[in-house]
Amino acid sequence: MPEEITPPNEAALPASHSRNESFTPSDNTSGLTPLFRAKPQHGHKPASWPTLLFGVLLPLFTFGIEATTRMCAEEFFDPMPTWWHHALVLAVPAGNFWVWWLVRRDAESARLTQAHRMVNGFVIGVALYYTLLYGPLLPLSVFAILIMGMGILPLTPIFALMASLFLTRHLRRLRAARHQLELPVPQRNPLAYAMLGFSFSCLLAGEAAEALTRYHLRNATAENSTASLSSVQWLRRYSSANTVLRACYGHTGDRMSLIGLLFNVAAPIDSFSARQVFYRMTGKSFETVEAPRLNRRWLDEPLRGFDDGTGETMSWMRPGLSLKTSHMDGSLDAQAGVSYLEWTMTFNNTSFVQQEARAHVALPPGGVVSRLTLWVNGEEREAAFAGRRQVQEAYENIVRQRRDPVLVTSAGPDRIQVQCFPVPPNGEMKIRFGITAPLSRIEEKTGWLRLPRLLERNFAIAPETKHKVWIEATHALASNTSELKAENPKPDLFALRGELPHLVLSKQFPSVQAERNAADTDSWTPDPFASNKQGVIVQRAALRPVNAPSRVLLLIDGSQGIATHAAFLADTLKHIPDEMPFKIMVAGDVVTTLRDWQPATPNARQAAANALRAYEFAGGTDNLAALAAAWDEANQKDDVNLVWIHAPQPVSFGTTFSLLQRFRPRPHMPQLYDLQTDNGPNLIAEAMDGQTAFRSLVRLGAFHEDLARTLREWRAVTQEWHFTRARVPGATTGAGKETSKHLARLWAKDEVQRMLDEPAPVMQPVVQEDNGKTKTPAVETPETRAIKLAAAYQIVTPVTGAVVLETQEQYERAGLTPVERQTVPTIPEPEVWALLIVALLTVAFVIWQRGSLWKLR
Repeated sequence: MPEEITPPNEAALPASHSRNESFTPSDNTSGLTPLFRAKPQHGHKPASWPTLLFGVLLPLFTFGIEATTRMCAEEFFDPMPTWWHHALVLAVPAGNFWVWWLVRRDAESARLTQAHRMVNGFVIGVALYYTLLYGPLLPLSVFAILIMGMGILPLTPIFALMASLFLTRHLRRLRAARHQLELPVPQRNPLAYAMLGFSFSCLLAGEAAEALTRYHLRNATAENSTASLSSVQWLRRYSSANTVLRACYGHTGDRMSLIGLLFNVAAPIDSFSARQVFYRMTGKSFETVEAPRLNRRWLDEPLRGFDDGTGETMSWMRPGLSLKTSHMDGSLDAQAGVSYLEWTMTFNNTSFVQQEARAHVALPPGGVVSRLTLWVNGEEREAAFAGRRQVQEAYENIVRQRRDPVLVTSAGPDRIQVQCFPVPPNGEMKIRFGITAPLSRIEEKTGWLRLPRLLERNFAIAPETKHKVWIEATHALASNTSELKAENPKPDLFALRGELPHLVLSKQFPSVQAERNAADTDSWTPDPFASNKQGVIVQRAALRPVNAPSRVLLLIDGSQGIATHAAFLADTLKHIPDEMPFKIMVAGDVVTTLRDWQPATPNARQAAANALRAYEFAGGTDNLAALAAAWDEANQKDDVNLVWIHAPQPVSFGTTFSLLQRFRPRPHMPQLYDLQTDNGPNLIAEAMDGQTAFRSLVRLGAFHEDLARTLREWRAVTQEWHFTRARVPGATTGAGKETSKHLARLWAKDEVQRMLDEPAPVMQPVVQEDNGKTKTPAVETPETRAIKLAAAYQIVTPVTGAVVLETQEQYERAGLTPVERQTVPTIPEPEVWALLIVALLTVAFVIWQRGSLWKLR
């Protein structure tokens, strides 16, 4: 309780200081009680109304504006991130009003206590803190006052601080006046002054965790690897991921923090570096985590979308953009090992602006895009196939004109990127791309085809969205998912039909199984793209021994994403072939050798499995550096297969140039097999586009089952079916059964890759005899020849792409030619006799109609 000074006995006071002393005129002798008492003369002056305006009313108004609109939180930083901060901010107008109400009274009636001084000190500490916090905005606020007066809001803390200081002066004057009147006054107590530091310290203490997080966040981006690793490990254990996550968005809606403000000024952290640190902390990309939330108009609204369980990075998801419908139609020839799928997508845009839809798609292994269609005003427009740079420039030029292009380019081994713009406001956009692919896996009586799936996207997919699938073949079909049902509509026609939920397509790697006859080994097709219209593509299937390696090196991602798969992975080690030397490396915070080279014995495999189960997977790790180290290790031995087992790789830790140099074709180089455990992006694989030594392990189900099957096949006695394709000149037919023209496209894909693996010729300058000057002769490079071949066969490769433009004029301006309608593949691809029958039926129908009309006449 505040201590009061007991007033002295009135009888002991001088008459001039008596509390009942009254002023009596000198001529008053009647002895009557006077009507007026004399006011004592002292230095106290009551607080003015402007103090109430700037110290009470303006803070209340600003609090209400920020609490309901969150203007400052959305544009700069959040000054009231918690309800505790709300209470501290409200303490300023409440405390100022209590003190103001006291000092408005005269010295005699005002009951001054120690609590008034303590509250005043507490309010000054809060106002001082917010004044410093809003300091960088003060210059802008002065100019913003001229615009609707809103600049007054950031000035509120300094006005409230000045009002509180004025009230402090009034309290001193009131104390002096009451002391002059010898009225009770509180004793001087340092606690009243300490309240200023207490409130200021309370606000600073609330930032301690964030300040430490910001310090280690900044330190985690340091070039010193030891200091960086130490800070990352601290962030994993103690920090709140929310602070780092906000930094990934460029401090959008950042928490109120004075120390953080100093960090931002002295050592700013760019959003790209923050995203790398967030991945190293959590093992997740910042886009796949629910974004920071802001209390906007009392609603808890997310800033961005987040991973819905599919593993697909929803990077910068466009609001209002979604996938409305999805259809997969296909045909399959199991004997020839050839398939063709068409994926038709319709995008819906409910916003009021044009938007671009983007997606990365995983193709069936060995697949290639061979058709691209865009619907313009209800009509189908086909694509032009050309060099990658040429189609990208055409797309960008049309996008700047706000017209209708769609672009498909390669984005890594068996991956493509699809871009289409614009999806009109409150409208739809429909595209289709065709995929020519060999069967993913061939057995004696069975062939498997894995369906394509989305890896990344910037559009939403509703949970109830399903992909309609219809595939036909001349042999019985089956699937590894219950959603696809087998049908047999005709004796020689089989089909697979159903609706795949999007989560099933993303997580379960749906595949189609087709029966085949191992006796039918040869197939052929006329080459429809030969320049002289003569030529045949022939293919032969034969059993050959599996190219089993002499050694196996397993590089395992040490990220948190592998932790849930570690037990399955450890059990899979038992399938390493007996006596085959193997080594296990882990791409952790540092590259670790879990088990060095040793023959695969039961004891060695069990010891490796135990070590793998005991390993602590944490955060996200730099697999790029680990891949380079593992490749160098594998390159020191002969005949090594390097298997990279990893979670999605959404973050790149540097340039891939050094790794690409290691992949230059040369004899006896290691083979790298990429095995990703879950659906999602892989930036490292995107950089490996066109590298023969970088292969994706065939996925037909759970990753550990696919790995176990591959390890079992790496035995000397194992055989596999293998297709060899060749182009035979002339007009003769090949042996065996005629199949789809997609066989020619697969041959062209193999030829393009062979050309890209050729070393570029080194031409020496020669001296011309006529003028004596040197000149380097122009020679067609392997890449140039690969571009011409891929464009002629209408396929998307690492060096070519496909683009659909809106008008013929746009094609001519870009130097492109759309494909001819008769060369576009369809589902099913019609034979010549089928086209003739359709034509005859059409002619017969027209004649019949004309005869009916003649009779009516």
